[in-house]
Amino acid sequence: MKATERLIGLVESRGVAKTAWFVASRLLRYQDELLYAAEPAACGVPFVADAVTLVTVDAANIDRALPGPVHRQLFTGEGRSYHGGIGRGDLAFVLLDGSGALLHHSFVQFAVRTKRLLGEAEEVPLIAHCITVPAARGRQLYPRALRHIMHALASAGHRRVAINCDFDNHPSIHGIERAGFLRVARLRSLIVANRWCIQMRSPGGLRICAL
Repeated sequence: MKATERLIGLVESRGVAKTAWFVASRLLRYQDELLYAAEPAACGVPFVADAVTLVTVDAANIDRALPGPVHRQLFTGEGRSYHGGIGRGDLAFVLLDGSGALLHHSFVQFAVRTKRLLGEAEEVPLIAHCITVPAARGRQLYPRALRHIMHALASAGHRRVAINCDFDNHPSIHGIERAGFLRVARLRSLIVANRWCIQMRSPGGLRICAL
């Protein structure tokens, strides 16, 4: 009954056409992505730069590693899920300038559903949610951060690292390839009710999986 009441409320507030589009967008989602992978021992290089500090955030230091404003930037709103992931073993790699302001962040995820979509094993670290603030772009911070992450993961014994991005995100593609990652596949996925995926993988062909 509550679901019906919510649907009626949507129709009354949005109209029939907008409600139909809203419902369809929740049931079906299309993604066109590229999957990359690398052997971290072959590409990893520690990050070194004047006036830039790299902070590794893990479960042990999550509430004290970063300046308060940066912590709130990363872990409020949608970022709460990443905060929870770090509590379960994920990592964040954060670049700060000399005043402690955020320049770049990248996360490394382990037990995450996205790997089912990508066809990657659970033990393979997945680099995700990588953002360089606009004022810091053009300094190659992204590929340098990726190489540092691979150095850290190689030191932890990992032999494969994966990363994905949208098919048309050319700046991200450039940074990923500059860091030494090789393209594995293009993934065109129709996601149904956030539970099932019908995917054309190139190379690889048609694939259906549960998420």
